[in-house]
Amino acid sequence: MFINDKNGEPNHPVEIREGGKLRLSCNVNGNPVPKITLQKVASDSKINQSTSGDWLNHTMQSLECSNIGTYKCTGMSPGFNDTEKMFRINVSCKF
Repeated sequence: MFINDKNGEPNHPVEIREGGKLRLSCNVNGNPVPKITLQKVASDSKINQSTSGDWLNHTMQSLECSNIGTYKCTGMSPGFNDTEKMFRINVSCKF
């Protein structure tokens, strides 16, 4: 997992100012090629999904206070256990 081109630390929340940009990259190796998803925890909708490679890249433009939360990248490949990494995004909101 890379967050704004830096190795993401699961125990260290990402601090972003409101209106800022966030680049997320998830890497899952596997054969067959795994399906990778990115989603906000406590939300049923997937933000992004990749089925064609080992990387999922996603950019969130102009972050808002509603983007605060825990997110996870999950790699799934038939016959193998799913792998996931979770991370927290904190947005410094303007009042």
